[in-house]
Amino acid sequence: MARFLALAAAALLAGANGAGAAVFQVTNTNGSGAGSLHQAVLDANATPEADTITFAIPGGGLKSIPGALPTITHPLTIDGFTQAGAIAGTNASGAIDATIRIDLDGHGSLADGAPMAKIASSLTVIRGVAIHGTGSNGSEVEIELGVHDVSIHGCFIGIGASGSGLGSSGYGIVNHGVGEIGGADPADRDLLSGNAVAAVLQTGADASIEGNLIGTSAADNVAVPNGRGIVVSGVGADCRIGGLADGAGNEIAGNDGTAIVLAPNAGSATSILHNSIHDNAGYGIDLGDDGPTANDPGDADKGPNALQNSFEVTFAVVFGSKLRIEGLLDSAPGSYHVEIFGGDSINQNDTAEGHTLLATAELDIPDGKTIATLQQTIDLPSPPSGALEVTATATNSTTGATSEFCNTVEAVDGGTSITVTNTSDIGAGSLRAAILTANLDPGPNTILFAIPGSGGHTIPLLSGMTITAPVVIDGYSQSDSAANSLESGTNAVIHVALDGYNAGTDDAITVASDDVLIRGLGIQNFDGDAIAVTAGARDHVESCFLGTDVTGLIDLGNAGNGVSIGALATDTQVGGPLRSQRNILSGNAAAGVIDAGTGTFISGNLIGTDASGTAAIANDGAGIDENGNGATIGLRTAEARNTIRFNGGAGIAVSGAGATIAGNSIGDNAGLGIDLGDDGVTPNDAGDADSGANGLQNFPVLASVELAAGGTRVDGSLDFTLEPAHDSRDFTVDLYQSDACDPSGFGEGAAWLGSASVRLTPEHPSFSVTLPATALVGSEITATATDVATAQTSEFSACLALAVPLCGDASGDGKLAAGDALLALRTAVGTEACPRCVCDVNAIGGITSGDALQILRASVGQGGQTFDCPVCSAAPL
Repeated sequence: MARFLALAAAALLAGANGAGAAVFQVTNTNGSGAGSLHQAVLDANATPEADTITFAIPGGGLKSIPGALPTITHPLTIDGFTQAGAIAGTNASGAIDATIRIDLDGHGSLADGAPMAKIASSLTVIRGVAIHGTGSNGSEVEIELGVHDVSIHGCFIGIGASGSGLGSSGYGIVNHGVGEIGGADPADRDLLSGNAVAAVLQTGADASIEGNLIGTSAADNVAVPNGRGIVVSGVGADCRIGGLADGAGNEIAGNDGTAIVLAPNAGSATSILHNSIHDNAGYGIDLGDDGPTANDPGDADKGPNALQNSFEVTFAVVFGSKLRIEGLLDSAPGSYHVEIFGGDSINQNDTAEGHTLLATAELDIPDGKTIATLQQTIDLPSPPSGALEVTATATNSTTGATSEFCNTVEAVDGGTSITVTNTSDIGAGSLRAAILTANLDPGPNTILFAIPGSGGHTIPLLSGMTITAPVVIDGYSQSDSAANSLESGTNAVIHVALDGYNAGTDDAITVASDDVLIRGLGIQNFDGDAIAVTAGARDHVESCFLGTDVTGLIDLGNAGNGVSIGALATDTQVGGPLRSQRNILSGNAAAGVIDAGTGTFISGNLIGTDASGTAAIANDGAGIDENGNGATIGLRTAEARNTIRFNGGAGIAVSGAGATIAGNSIGDNAGLGIDLGDDGVTPNDAGDADSGANGLQNFPVLASVELAAGGTRVDGSLDFTLEPAHDSRDFTVDLYQSDACDPSGFGEGAAWLGSASVRLTPEHPSFSVTLPATALVGSEITATATDVATAQTSEFSACLALAVPLCGDASGDGKLAAGDALLALRTAVGTEACPRCVCDVNAIGGITSGDALQILRASVGQGGQTFDCPVCSAAPL
């Protein structure tokens, strides 16, 4: 009976392959000769039809076959599942439960670079086989260029049939053609693990990689790492990694490097959908093989997958088994598929991976626009048992190009929700009643808003309110409200405002608890502070308008501060690194922020301006009055800088210690941009031995600032004292530009140009650094120094004007020479970066070899050379 069934199966396979197709049966484990797999491949190559190789090797258990196969040159199916005891997998995800009985083992028998199985024919299928043992830089399976309709199904690639253990020294699959690796059908899932270089190298177009385990054991319970997961490389190389069908997503986990890499020369249409990517030592998805790629406004840049901008998660809160998220996508007009993932941790590089797909969303950016926003509530299978971190990808629905994973946001534990339904000061449904209810519960709780009627709602308070338990007050839960989506300024739509015109001398909201988050409120007309954080840890104030009306255009300032942070508060956050967290802190009679706490983080805010960030609604005092310890004020990114302008005192007055100040836009304030001691310019002292606010950190002394190849070069020096037992000291120098210098001659810093790390010694206290940004000719340049050891930032240095450069002087040494021509030529071919206003001597819109030739002729005295460089302008900041 068994023989009859085997013959019947062979006959069916032969029929499926068309008339005249042959079935070759493997009956032994020899590396050559009659009945061997190797001979069966040779025999199949000798026929013109699409043949099949089956297995009937006597005896039970695993069958190990040594050595590489002959190159497959005719259509062929090698079906390892025909061997007795072999079973195709049935699990649609997680562990692969296939039983493999045919094990092709090349350990010790292959030259470096050689493949175990080379496929040079289209319409070839390999299924139900373990293939492993390739040498260095070789591959288990290589699919040649031009070959199509190749399927690798139900195989273990890189490790043996046990699904764990010894790996291989090269690649799992190198696909130069079009192939299907794995599949959505449970029987087609491959295990691709233990390959030292990468599981898959895809250089051809239009391949699919679906349903596989990549980097784990077959049981999916331990890592069996590849060097990398999937690498897409080659002009026009694209593929589909995962897919929308049930079971199409891959699990890529435990690898020693990045899960999915698109090399700089990869194509523009690789789709990465429904995968589970986690616990890899590198990045989740890397477009360009160069680490995280920053979003650019309108998504106008180019590169692999057109460097598709990432979705940005701006807020997430969990209520039991429901997750509410907000986010935005800044990209070109079109339709986009967003995949939202959750997990309990990010990877070791602080870049997101997507462990579990939670939901999808479709976004449309209409013509003439570049931003779409999302608010969505997701049903979770069960309440999270611990922290839930949320990230996402965006895929262009037309091209199929998928982004990298975006930022990771830890979902706030919203606990029980309490809803505000009216604008009364007291009573059921009021905000005051909601806060009192939350105070009686150890929390956490979330206060939501559902006040009837369209448009904005003002709650007139007769006294202030105090929070004594963890709570989220989410003004953006009110219908038709929205957090900011602009890179600069704010277009936030706030529909809940607290008005204190009749509230007496109280502060509007006093926070006296840990883990309080207040967002999306306008607070105006109070005689005290808008928000006073008197005690607690990890309290957040974000995306509020404190001192203006809800449009952000009219001064309705409070008589105190926008935010006041007391000495008992720790790790308070005002604003944040995301554009959606940006506050307006303007129009207040004291400071925008006054801080006496520890570890305060103040970032991304508009302080002293209206919603545009360009017009004045000044605070009467300093923009930030920093009296605490260990504050961080600003970050070195466009969206996270504070804009601090037009204030009646200093931009930032410091009387505390350990304040790091960097990346901000500070200008047009009545006092200094940064004032240590709030007493005017503090002169440098020899050795920086004095003490006081921020250690009275000395500021840099700028000797020269000029445009040069690669950007803006600054030379200067810094007077300092070594720490005990050290022979050098590390500083970060931040460079800024302004249209005009402060009347004091020191600062301010309206636009941040960049930063550089310098290591100085007493013998060499000078530095020379080149920043990639091109400063505006005629602008006033100033700098700060931050001591890396103490994290304390100086005042702004004395200003130094950036002179107009000599047209053609790429080296910046004030004369034309052959070296300038060489730098221009290198810029023309992309190996240098001379500013156009220096090297585009014929002003035709780009730097070419013709510019280099003109500079060379001028440098050797040939007359008749006409130079006409364009005007230098600032690079994007």
